[in-house]
Amino acid sequence: MNPLLKEIRIFKSIFLISLKETSAYRSSLLFSVLSGPLGFIIQYFIWTAIYTKKEVINNMSFTDLLTYYGCSLIIGYLIWDSVNVELQDKITSGNFVVFLIKPISYKLYAFYRKLGQRSLAFFLEALPVAFIIAIVFQINIIPSNLLWTILSIFFSFIIMFQINFCVGIIGFWIVRTQGISTFFSLFRDLLA
Repeated sequence: MNPLLKEIRIFKSIFLISLKETSAYRSSLLFSVLSGPLGFIIQYFIWTAIYTKKEVINNMSFTDLLTYYGCSLIIGYLIWDSVNVELQDKITSGNFVVFLIKPISYKLYAFYRKLGQRSLAFFLEALPVAFIIAIVFQINIIPSNLLWTILSIFFSFIIMFQINFCVGIIGFWIVRTQGISTFFSLFRDLLA
């Protein structure tokens, strides 16, 4: 069998399984869909109160700030990853050994799984929140250059996966990686 066709078949099966797993936890998706707009509404009222005295603060208008926060929220839905927690749990419980005898590497398996989860998140989390932000708050979140935006989000997706995978692998040497994971999350959010 052609190696490329074999890889596509493996990707397709893992992708479909991850879609089924993610859709099985509907309450988690519902909570995510509701918490995103709620957080945005809270930010909206906080920044409305701050911007009552001035139109521009540090060269950012109220609309610029809400556009930034809305785009950050949507991109967060698309690149979110928990491979570090899953990997550390598999290492701690001893279930990681099962993946060592499978014909696919765990890293590739986890990456394909993330692709499935985040593609479902695109339709069930990111798009509804984008529509709410665009329609209710009348904020234009469509980027000026769609191609570069898609490429940037895809590379962010890969970088986020790689960092979280490395943090999860540290589970071989330390018992809990939660502190390291929290540090990277705070650092990432600070730079966002």
